[in-house]
Amino acid sequence: MNKTKIKLVYPENAYCDIFGGTEFVNMPLDAEKTLLYVMKTLPQREADLFMLKHKDKMTLTEIGKKYNGISRERVRQIIDKAKRKLRYPIRSKILLIGCAAYFNSGITQNNEKKMQDSNEFIADLHIFLKKQIIETTDYQDKLIDFNIQIHSIQDVFNISIDDLNLSTRLRNILRRYSMKTIKDVLDYENLYKIRNMGQISIQEVQNKITTIIKSNQV
Repeated sequence: MNKTKIKLVYPENAYCDIFGGTEFVNMPLDAEKTLLYVMKTLPQREADLFMLKHKDKMTLTEIGKKYNGISRERVRQIIDKAKRKLRYPIRSKILLIGCAAYFNSGITQNNEKKMQDSNEFIADLHIFLKKQIIETTDYQDKLIDFNIQIHSIQDVFNISIDDLNLSTRLRNILRRYSMKTIKDVLDYENLYKIRNMGQISIQEVQNKITTIIKSNQV
């Protein structure tokens, strides 16, 4: 006997696509609001294409035509990339428990006043989710414990890599890939893909940036 395929509605269709499965019965009550919050931590194009597919229910071909005529396959690749990022530990945690629960969790107890402002929350989250700086749960906890303020971190972003006291070899590698500031390093998709950038080199970058962040706490 053939089973009729259930057509999911937004945001359940988005949750199923992110986490897998044909239905998602344990979505938080504020799932739609939560999804919008987390989407703001993605690059604009990735968020737009993901929402066109799930909220507007457009096909990949329709999205490609709407979005500067890019190919169907390219649309699929961009959406898949967005889904991978949405499965990162902090994003997936927020998606699964909801914004309301996240605001009241132990993670945000020390930042309760700051987290009440959604814009600050989004900015903080964007910082925490930089892949090459956040590799482990321990590192995430360290960043959260720093209690970073938004205005000071914006200043940190503009610090030149020359001020990180990196080795000459490592500084030259970063500049070869057009990374001149801390923000350039944080925004780079994957440091591990850079030739001659091994674990020790990346650890050096992480440690130097961490030191700068800690020294700029408010």
